[in-house]
Amino acid sequence: VKNSVNLASYILGADSPKRVVGDGGIKVENSYSLLSTRIGKNVVEAVTIISEDVIGQDGADISLQQARTASFYAETLKWDMESTWIIPLDGESYPVLKWQLERESKIQTGLYVGIEVQPAQITERLYLSMDSYVLPQFISTNGLTLSLLSDNTKVVTIEEQTLTPVAIGSSVVAMETVKGIDDRFEITPVTYICKVIPAEGVVEITTADDLLTIDNFPTRDYVLTNDIDLANTTFNGLCSEENPFTGTFDGNGYIIKGWNFNDSNVGTMGLFKRMDGAVIKNLGMTGVAIVGGDNTGALVGIADGGKIERCYVSNSNIEGGDRVSAIAARVSAGVIIENCYAAQCTIKARTHQAGGISAASFDGGATISNCYFDGTITSQFGHVGAILGLIDRDGEITIQNCLNLATSIAGGHRFRIGNWGNRASMAHFINNYSIGTTVSVGGGWESTDDRNGTDLFDDADAKSLEFYKETLGWDFDKIWKIAENEGYPVFRTKDDPVGMVTEKTLENIAVYSISGGIEMIASQAVQINIYAIDGRLVRSVMLNEGRNSITGIAPGLYLVNRTKVIVTD
Repeated sequence: VKNSVNLASYILGADSPKRVVGDGGIKVENSYSLLSTRIGKNVVEAVTIISEDVIGQDGADISLQQARTASFYAETLKWDMESTWIIPLDGESYPVLKWQLERESKIQTGLYVGIEVQPAQITERLYLSMDSYVLPQFISTNGLTLSLLSDNTKVVTIEEQTLTPVAIGSSVVAMETVKGIDDRFEITPVTYICKVIPAEGVVEITTADDLLTIDNFPTRDYVLTNDIDLANTTFNGLCSEENPFTGTFDGNGYIIKGWNFNDSNVGTMGLFKRMDGAVIKNLGMTGVAIVGGDNTGALVGIADGGKIERCYVSNSNIEGGDRVSAIAARVSAGVIIENCYAAQCTIKARTHQAGGISAASFDGGATISNCYFDGTITSQFGHVGAILGLIDRDGEITIQNCLNLATSIAGGHRFRIGNWGNRASMAHFINNYSIGTTVSVGGGWESTDDRNGTDLFDDADAKSLEFYKETLGWDFDKIWKIAENEGYPVFRTKDDPVGMVTEKTLENIAVYSISGGIEMIASQAVQINIYAIDGRLVRSVMLNEGRNSITGIAPGLYLVNRTKVIVTD
């Protein structure tokens, strides 16, 4: 081996690797090696060595600058740098064969870090707080000088391989080479899309991309600032069993919609795969279609401690293996689920437990109160309930002031509220109700005790404000609202008035009491509100010009256009 040079960054092997030749019996003449080459058993143990022996197995040392200079190859190695070899830009790259530059296509330049070869394109999203971040040390296969450039130095600066956030915002960091050489080489594209969040305080979530911030900072507090549509995006849930969410997520009355996930082999799936002592509140999810493995929930896969409140899932299909539900598939460690509902949802467990609100409770138990489920639930073999599938481990469980509105419940063991299995002493099922029209698929209900709740006297009670306020004790002043006799309760929004608002009296509207409602005669089309005498908004209606009959209003005293009206049966 003669007139040759090693330009590798690492040479690794178990049996004393060398920089030029491994076998001591090979004759070496006039050969060299980069001084920066590391040799050893592995990357961690590899070291640089010093050698001046041009006939030795490690060759003689040369610097990186020498390896990029044509004179070294022409004068020291005696290479033909006129007709065979060429350095496209002297001092900036290793030599290539001259014919390579005669081709129309550029010379492909790969990248590696250590001994790891990088893919054809590198695009990564970095979520940074105010701490510096060290990027990988990329090395070019052609010896090109590589540098990284930030397109917004007001947000992120870069020095050598270190990114330093300086302000909240976004910046794109891209790799570049020496000017003048780009027309000869095509380098692997490297792009880092950086998002910098505040060092402390609540982090605002505005886009689908922003959601991924939570994966990187699962201990922080977040607030949603608008609705987010996940349709046509790849989204695989947030956090993990090993790295659960422990902060606070305030949906702020907004919704996340259109999420589709389909992989029955992936267990513990949900918007939040696992929460541990976290708080999730004021969030809606709609149009969700999930197919996962065990512990699959639309909102949370596993809820260990903490609290879920004022959250709902609607018009969604959730399928999994064992333990499948809309709100939190598996609950434990005393987690509280309060003032939540799932409406028009289909829940399917391919194997065992399924529930509308939760599928199964584990060690430490849970409390579920002021919740309802409306939809269908199916389990192939296991326990099924509109509120909870099964108390599956030791731990006190309280289910209180909840309501089953399911169309059908199908499974091996069916209950309208939930099943305590052989843990009846740990179950506290208090003041729960069920409509009488829920169909038990596969036979009748397995009991007539608290696991099925109390039958409503009339299914119409499920649409009655009085039932929810007086019987279940739900808060209709600050949390819930209902269009009397027209639907089930939903949450109040920011736009809903609390109590009567000051309104201008509308001219030329005559208001009359009729049986079971109110009649109004308007001179033009106009929007008008109907208030109960306690200031609660009962209904907001658009009047047409002429006579309008507003029916389905419970008997009582109302205020319309500053006129008191008594509605009778």
